[in-house]
Amino acid sequence: MALGAAALASVALLLGGVWGGKAGQGLASVSGQAVPVGLMSLRVEDQILVNRQFLGRLEASQTAELGFEFGGIIAQITVREGDSVRKGDVLARVSRDALALERQAVAANLQTVQNRLALALAEITRLERLVARGAAPANSLDRARAESYALGAAIAEAEGALARLDLRLRDTDLTAPFDAVVGATRATLGEAVAAGQPVISIFERGRANFRAGLPMSLDPAALQNPRLDVNGRIYALTLHALRPDIDLRSNTRIALFTVEAEEITGFGQTASLLAELPLRQRGAWVPVDAMRPGSQGYWTLLGVTETQVAEPIAIEVRHLRGDMAYVSGLFEDGTQIISIGAHKIVPGQTVRAE
Repeated sequence: MALGAAALASVALLLGGVWGGKAGQGLASVSGQAVPVGLMSLRVEDQILVNRQFLGRLEASQTAELGFEFGGIIAQITVREGDSVRKGDVLARVSRDALALERQAVAANLQTVQNRLALALAEITRLERLVARGAAPANSLDRARAESYALGAAIAEAEGALARLDLRLRDTDLTAPFDAVVGATRATLGEAVAAGQPVISIFERGRANFRAGLPMSLDPAALQNPRLDVNGRIYALTLHALRPDIDLRSNTRIALFTVEAEEITGFGQTASLLAELPLRQRGAWVPVDAMRPGSQGYWTLLGVTETQVAEPIAIEVRHLRGDMAYVSGLFEDGTQIISIGAHKIVPGQTVRAE
């Protein structure tokens, strides 16, 4: 009789090992005792929003490398790197001394020619009276008129030269074309610069763009709640353009976003695009701890029948979020599964909610 009890104990231990449980669990199953576990009801959804992250670069909405239209000697730099400037503010100036002297000479010459033209016109009036009385030859009047025409042309030429000098004098000031923050200054006082040589770089203030490469399979219009993460600071984004070409290095499409922020800096740095994308897959959220490895790459859950018996449910993992997994499988809305304690239960075992 003692031998029979020992054999029964050995069978119980063997069954416990086959089910993956402990000896005590095998005995509980054989004796039909219900094991206390945590239960939950599955809530089936047709789709979920999946968090996605893409790297990109923060850029100023406008940048400019400013230089003088005409070369010269740097006489003044009125800003420093990092200064905020308004549209029209003078950033630097080249020496205008030589231009001022040249303008003075042209203006004096213009005045001289204008005085000569006034005398020529008076002479024409006098000659017209004399020719009318026959007191002067007609060709003298023709010569006077020809001289007045030449003086008029000289005046027009001098006025043009004066206008060009005024333009050059105005261009001795380097002004900001828009509200901006000053970047690098690439010239110093007394340095000779050529026409068009970059002197100061500026970045538009108050607006910024974000450039990110997106997979070819992704529709940028499907991005929901796009946000920019810059060193932990979050800004709203608006998609405003999608480039038609492909970045051959990464095989991605370049999406351009407008950053919804009044002030932002750090242009050129790498930042992250955060957004949600819809995952159109019927499934339910379950605790990762409730999942057990199955065969052929599948996972299983332990469902609970109406008679409180545990039975396996094959599932596929579609998305992970922390300690929860979104899974699909042959289950219905409201199906009960073992959410806590599944590791100590084998299929066919009776359970009860604790």
